[in-house]
Amino acid sequence: MLARTRWTYATLVVLAVLGTSNRAFAGDDRQDSDERQDRDDREDKFGIRTLSTRPDRVSGGDVLVEVSFPHANPRHPLIISLDGRDVSAAFRPGDSANTLVGLVTGLALGKNTLRVEGKGWGLPHESLELTDYPVTGPVISGPHLARNWVPPWTRIARPRPR
Repeated sequence: MLARTRWTYATLVVLAVLGTSNRAFAGDDRQDSDERQDRDDREDKFGIRTLSTRPDRVSGGDVLVEVSFPHANPRHPLIISLDGRDVSAAFRPGDSANTLVGLVTGLALGKNTLRVEGKGWGLPHESLELTDYPVTGPVISGPHLARNWVPPWTRIARPRPR
């Protein structure tokens, strides 16, 4: 009886491990197809991504950006602008083919729009919204507390010693 219980337990453990591993592989397959789809999408349009931080969490007024384009077109250069101001001169060829990397400076506090367009390329423009915060913060937390702020639990009336 004891041997039969152990055999049943061992079988259940093996089946559980096999079932879990199949789910893990299924997630990997979907991720691979998403990456393939991303590559296919990039082939016919411009791409913008931030390298130094997330686009919604920029601080200090500057961000490192990579711009990708489908093919070289020396007759029609790319125009990269930040809120209408041309920042194309800040970009240099990247490590990957058909990419440019540049440090975009001069972001205003709050929302900014980085736009890539290629006049004569026959492709729609691409834009990315960047949100800049002060270098002192806060970025993801609430507002700074005043220096004379006193925690509410310290304001409790206490009996005076006799």
